[in-house]
Amino acid sequence: MLKPPLQSIVDELCNHGCRQVNNSINQIEAGKLPPAMMKLSAKDQQAVLGELKSIMSVYDRCGN
Repeated sequence: MLKPPLQSIVDELCNHGCRQVNNSINQIEAGKLPPAMMKLSAKDQQAVLGELKSIMSVYDRCGN
């Protein structure tokens, strides 16, 4: 379970729909952080990225 501030960031990113979450994952992996993640430590950035990937792994196909 993520710390509440990190969970809040995950929730914010997920509110934009699955396509945008996939785009965010790709951008984070490329080093282009969303504004909400800019001040996070590298460890916290990886925790958010891991949670986003975990959430998206349950979807076979994006319908948004």
